[in-house]
Amino acid sequence: IRRTYEQVLDKMRKEALGFDPHIRTLEEALAAKGGERDAVGGTHRDAQARKEAAKQELAAVEARVAAERAQRDATLSKHRTAVQTLGDANKALLARQFGTGAVLPAPAAGSPAQGEGSAQQPALQVSTPEQAVRVLCEATATASVSAMLDRLLPQQAEYRNLADMQAKASRQVSELAQEVAEAHAALEDLRGGGRGTTQAALDAAQARLHEARVAADAAQEVYNQVLQVYVGVRSGMEHLATMLAPLPLPPGQLPVPLSDDTLGDVLAQCQLRLTAALAFVQTMPKAAALLEGILHNPDYAFSATPGS
Repeated sequence: IRRTYEQVLDKMRKEALGFDPHIRTLEEALAAKGGERDAVGGTHRDAQARKEAAKQELAAVEARVAAERAQRDATLSKHRTAVQTLGDANKALLARQFGTGAVLPAPAAGSPAQGEGSAQQPALQVSTPEQAVRVLCEATATASVSAMLDRLLPQQAEYRNLADMQAKASRQVSELAQEVAEAHAALEDLRGGGRGTTQAALDAAQARLHEARVAADAAQEVYNQVLQVYVGVRSGMEHLATMLAPLPLPPGQLPVPLSDDTLGDVLAQCQLRLTAALAFVQTMPKAAALLEGILHNPDYAFSATPGS
């Protein structure tokens, strides 16, 4: 029995000697798993941090988009209010000009202010030459018939000069934009050129790009100024065409629709309408004496001349 116990003890001692390396192997594996767990935890924390940063960036973008949308809505509302105010003022002015007394008929459906229209409008219906001359002078914001006709002549040359200025400014803006694009492309080529590119070449390209951008900004500012003047002229032409729409055109002529390409033609037709209206007024009794008085006295009292 003792021998058997000794054999069992020897066997257990031998097995215990083999357990130590196995235990060390398990401990090393456990330590490696712990390192992997720490790495995964760090990666998870980094992912959470990036997620939070992305959420904040998305919130900032959404706030910026909402602010831009609100600004656009406010600008659009402001423009709509301005257009409505201008329309109301125009209607009130038309009512003040043509609404008192049966001086001129209402604009036909084919007047320049309403698009294409009929060929010829009916003759003017006026009760006195004083009323006809007063309406013609008020329609063009002049004090006399000669000033009324003289105002339209230089406006045609001014319109042509303005159209040339706008075309020239547009060409300059396009050319300078092309120069900016070419300079930017050249700068990008130099940046990607590797060892063959020097810092001096990069500085020169950046200087050329800056000069091109400055010139483009200056040309854009000039273009915006010309465009503002053009918009003012266009608005004045629309108002003048609307005011003179009731006056008839010479026989055989159709009203020219108002557009960017037909401003000169519309202005010429306004002159024809005024000339025809003046010729019509001169055929009325006592109209010659009335016109003579207006030409020599801008403050001519209309009520002093008896009606026909």
